[in-house]
Amino acid sequence: MSDCGGGAEYSSVPNMSESSPDLNDRTLLESYVNHGDQDAFRRLVDRYSGLVHGVGLRRTGRQDWADEITQSVFTALGRKAPSLINVRSLAGWLHRAASLQSMQMARDHSTRLRYHSMYKDQLSS
Repeated sequence: MSDCGGGAEYSSVPNMSESSPDLNDRTLLESYVNHGDQDAFRRLVDRYSGLVHGVGLRRTGRQDWADEITQSVFTALGRKAPSLINVRSLAGWLHRAASLQSMQMARDHSTRLRYHSMYKDQLSS
């Protein structure tokens, strides 16, 4: 739109609060990456921590593991944020990261149990 004679000029730039979540996620990531904006990162954590925690809990069935998975995924987000600015769906990336982290945690636990059992058997002999 154009200037209406003395009033503020209206821009064709969309209002970010009304735009799609993906654009807003991108804006928050850019703010975090380019300006170290911790509030922007916190908003992403607040927005998606339920999703990430829920994936971890469903995949592992354990609250403590889901907490650890959530921490790990958001640590990875902070580290990889520069390469994720143009990701199509941050929610999708976070879901996949939580799923992969859950599987890794289950594998690690299984390995620890196996080694623990082997060690216990060796002590018994």
